[in-house]
Parts: sequence; C-alpha cells; structure tokens
Amino acid sequence: MEATTASRSAAPALSAPAALGLLVLILAGLTAYRLLVLLGLDLGLYGDEAYYYTWSWEPDWGYYSKPPMVAWLIKATTAVVGDTALGVKAGSLLLYPATSLVLFALANRLYGPTAGLAAGVAFATLPGVSFGSMVINTDVPLLFFWALGLWFFLRALETDTHRYWLGAGAALGLGLLSKYTMAAFAGSAFLYLLAVPALRGHLARPGPYLALGAGLLLFLPNLIWNARHGFVSFVHTGEISRLDEPLFHPEELAAFVGAQFGVFGPVLMGVLVALIAGKGGGYRHEPDRMLLAFAVPLLAVTALQAFLAKANANWAAPAYLSATVLVVGWLLRGHHRRLLAAGLAVNLVLGGALYHYQDAARALGVEEVPEVLDPRARIRGWDQLAAAVEGARQRHPEARLLADNRFVLAELLFHLRPHPEGYGYWNPRGRIKDHYALTADIRGRRGEDFLLVTEDERAGERLEPYFEETGPAGLAYVRRSAEEREGYYFWILRGFRGYEAGS
Repeated sequence: MEATTASRSAAPALSAPAALGLLVLILAGLTAYRLLVLLGLDLGLYGDEAYYYTWSWEPDWGYYSKPPMVAWLIKATTAVVGDTALGVKAGSLLLYPATSLVLFALANRLYGPTAGLAAGVAFATLPGVSFGSMVINTDVPLLFFWALGLWFFLRALETDTHRYWLGAGAALGLGLLSKYTMAAFAGSAFLYLLAVPALRGHLARPGPYLALGAGLLLFLPNLIWNARHGFVSFVHTGEISRLDEPLFHPEELAAFVGAQFGVFGPVLMGVLVALIAGKGGGYRHEPDRMLLAFAVPLLAVTALQAFLAKANANWAAPAYLSATVLVVGWLLRGHHRRLLAAGLAVNLVLGGALYHYQDAARALGVEEVPEVLDPRARIRGWDQLAAAVEGARQRHPEARLLADNRFVLAELLFHLRPHPEGYGYWNPRGRIKDHYALTADIRGRRGEDFLLVTEDERAGERLEPYFEETGPAGLAYVRRSAEEREGYYFWILRGFRGYEAGS
C-alpha cells in the first residue's frame, strides 16, 4: 500500500526493536498482575465457561452453539496448567497479549514503531479486554485470528504474494473455527477491495480466492459436523438474532451504543465516533480507509441487529482491533498525545475498577456491592451447591446426576470431583436447545435411577408419571449476594419409565 510509509507518525524516533521490547515488558507485567488478581479473587467459572469446559472433555469439530476452537483451547490449557478454574481461563491470559503483539506489528507497519507500541498498550488496556482477560469465551481466539488476518491481508496487498494470501486464508479459517462472526472479516475485505478503485485489480487475480479457498477448507470439518447434526449451530445463531420476534427496539440500540463506550473506553470511543463520522478524512486516505473498512461494517450491522431485536455488547468486539490501530495512529499523527494519554489513563482506571470494585466499596463503607452492579455475583456459590450435591450423591450412589438447566449441570460437572459419569439432562420435549440436549438426553435410559438438581421445588410431583418412585433428597441455598439467595432442590428419581409415560 503506497500510503504505508507516508502515513507514519512524525513522532520522535523510536526503533521497532525498542518499541517491541518495551511492549513485551508492559504486557508481561500486565499479565502477571492479572494472574495475581485472578488468583487473589479465587474466581470460579461463569456458566458459559463451565459449559465450554465440559465440551473440552470430548474434542470435536463442532458443538451445539459454537465452533470448536474454545473447547480445543481449554483442552490444551487445562492439560498444561491443571484441571482448575485457572487452567480453564489461562487461554485468555495468553491470547490477549498475543493479540496485542499482532496489533503492534500491524500498527508499526502502518504508522511506525511509536504507534505500534501505543496500539499494543491501548488494546491490552481496553475495558473489554480487562474484563475478558478474566474469562474464557469464543472472543478470545476470534480476536487473535482476526488481528492475524488483518496483518496478513495488509502484507498480501503490499506484495500480492501467494504466501500472504494463504496466511490471510488460514487466519480466516481458524477464526471461523473460533466464532462465526469471522465471516464478517471476509465480507469487510471484499467490500474494501471493491470500494477502492486502485485495489479492484486484486479481484481479477488469484490471491483473494486463494485466501477464501484456504479459509473454507479449514472451516469445512465444522460444516460437515453441522450437516451431520441438522445444522444446529446455524439454527441457534438464527434463534439468538430474535428477528422472528417483534422488531424495532430503540432502547436496545441505545443500550448497545452505550455499552460500546464501556467496551472501548469513553475517550477512545469518542475519537472513533468522530473518525467514523468523517473527521480527518479517513475514508479518502490510506491506511485509515482500510482500518475503517474492518470496523464500520461490523459496528453498523451489530447496531442494526440491536435496533431490530437485541445485540450483546461483545458482538462487535472484532471491530475494535482495527479501530484501536486507527485511533492511535490518528491521535499520534495529529499530535494529540495528551488525548491519547487521557484515553489510556481512563481505561486503566476502569480496568482497575473491574478488578478491585469490592475493595473500593468497602473502603467507602459499603460491605457488599448490590447484585445488579456486581459482575461476579453469577459465579458465587456453585462450590457450595456442589458440596451439598456431593452429600446427596453419597447417600444415593446408585443414582446418576440429572439436571434440567445447562448452567446448573455445567457448574456441577466442573466442581464435583471426580467428575460424574453417566450424567443426564432432562429434555422431555426432545428439543435440541443446547449441547446437553444433543449429547446427554436421558431418552432411552429406561430403568435407571437419577438424582435431579433443580430450582423447581415441585419437580418431584411433576415428574411422578415418568418414574417408578420419586422423593425429596435434599435442599441447598446458594448465596449470590447480600440480597439474593437461590434455592436448589434435590430429588431422587427411581426407575425411569421413558418420556412417553408422562405424555
């Protein structure tokens, strides 16, 4: 790209090796700090984390709602770090810094070493990344492969050599195996090549199609898996879009837009909004135009989804990879270093607040943060529930664990040691609504005994037609916060008659 050299910041000289070395030191320190926070807080797993963890027990090419990369990642990290919450989450602590290093390489190529350093630090300290570093989810590998795809795409445009196009394709395929949102990367790339007259010639050459072919080849096993399972992943993706429900929700759009200021940080997001609105002429000049091409379409589509139905705050997360490089490059080029420093400082404060809000609240005389403001409320108490369930299991060793909620089952499967075998999932309607309905439905297990863990205190009466004998087996209350206590009821269910018995 001709604009690469011309667009470099006029900032004081900082060699690329020096900038990279400094970034590595910063990332190492930040990762060590986050590791200490994670260990100090003794965090358990969110429901989705426990859910993905159980997927990792049986590595496959696909799962009910997601492609397989997150399960593969958890399988690898627990094998090395251990079968613990830290082992499950370790992939986040490793891949987010790796993503920062890829963004360094991208920003260094576009704007110079100072921008590379700033982009790496800016991404690592985004509020969304600060929170995400404590959690394992599909965004973790997705963001890494999206960033890698950006770098290979840039190098492919600069050199038009097959190896870089194939590298972009490999990143595309591995990204698709991480999260289906990666399809937006391919869409953004082709829209960009179409929109820039000087680059349309690439569409008449084999490079982009080599990339697309390589990506689809890597993604093919997941497509085959879906074909064998009724394309459940794509059905689920359509269901969570909620486009079959009443449309047009301006309040959801407002909530989504507001959340983006939390994900990217208020100062940096304000700059990004200005650039998207046309300030600085980024749509007319490279490399800003390329970076906008990989941010604006995804943000626009996700905002439209929010307006039509609903969109989670993280659905547009990949847009902030190129957006980070764009904002940093523009601020340095325009000599707005103080504004950049302010953005980084605000994000550091927000990140610290995410980690230490309970300590801050106690310092202000508030013993417990209200549940609605406590992002960790949902991970509390599962160990207590597991201890109570283990007592019931010892009293009824012949009964297999059974649950009617995927998060309850996932959390128990993580916390109970040794992990239960032969567990089951209550699914009388036969609807495939999650991974356990696909893999652990007790249909066909006539005659077996089960220990049901449920939030339904009348479950025993409701399930009487399905079993030879039902009876209460215990009760446990789990405290999530000062104002919430959830009750879980244990039922011993003997002699399963089959779902047909209750119809």
